[in-house]
Amino acid sequence: MKSFLMRIPLGAKFFNFIYSKLIKPLAIINLGIYSTLRTLRYSLRKNNLESWKVSMRVSCHIIEKGLTMPERRLGFGLPRLANIANEVLKNSHQENLSEVRVAVGIIKDYKKVHNENFHKLPKQITDLIDSVEIMYPSLEIIEQFKLSKEEYFSSKNDHFFNFASSRKSIRNFSGKASDEQVQKAIELALKVPSACNRQTVKCHIFSDKGKVQEILSYQNGNRGFGHLIPQLCVLTVDLRLIGENEQNDIYFNGGLFAMNLCYAFHYYEIASCMLNWAAPPRRDKKLRKVLNIPKHESITVLIGFGIPSNIIDVARSDKKGSSETIVWS
Repeated sequence: MKSFLMRIPLGAKFFNFIYSKLIKPLAIINLGIYSTLRTLRYSLRKNNLESWKVSMRVSCHIIEKGLTMPERRLGFGLPRLANIANEVLKNSHQENLSEVRVAVGIIKDYKKVHNENFHKLPKQITDLIDSVEIMYPSLEIIEQFKLSKEEYFSSKNDHFFNFASSRKSIRNFSGKASDEQVQKAIELALKVPSACNRQTVKCHIFSDKGKVQEILSYQNGNRGFGHLIPQLCVLTVDLRLIGENEQNDIYFNGGLFAMNLCYAFHYYEIASCMLNWAAPPRRDKKLRKVLNIPKHESITVLIGFGIPSNIIDVARSDKKGSSETIVWS
């Protein structure tokens, strides 16, 4: 069809018009439908081991974060803790899974922290914890980290293995990083690869306390510490620079830059915590209005940052092993 149109007068112009106005938009819509249908098909399937493991990791991380909050509230997360304990008790046949070992260790740490602070837990919870300890007497407690600011940044000039291993998400802040620190970190982060070297990322930096809190009110993952975040980077991608069939590059490029920026923050002794942006269209539109960003930019992630406290409580966030990640082909 294309070759035929090219041979007739004005055929090339007609084809280019039809392609740009009809075929190309339909191809992009088809790509969106394809991705959406795949997400719906598989993300809603929860009755499998992998989904159970993810659910346990998420629940345990919520308890970890609660244990390391700068203004820790004793007795927090009791329904979540009860759910974790019940899942551990129901799945004794999965005792070799790292998710079970981590869950048991965190349950024991939860008990230890509350005992040390003379906080009495409800009998229903203590009974569950006792049952877990009886079932898994040999599994060790998993305590969260407590570091000084000097200890936290002690590997910033070390070789990459130690440097990358030492960077953790921080939720304990004492003040703002200087404009010079932030600019140097972003300049270093800009060394990151980008698809076809398009360099689509924009960093919107906010340091005004009121504005930071207004922005965070639209994000669901900062409860318990968001009010202490002194500065915020809202990472966006310019959609005008994304090619057709490249919609995944929005988050691919955004993700690459975000991780590199967090490493750069760590190098310049700035603590940071990534805050995912997973919002329905209505909330996305509201935040875009608050941010006053151009319509052609899409929000990919928020990063809270600042100077850390002198003593930092850090969630362990133990990672699964390479044997569960690598698929040799």
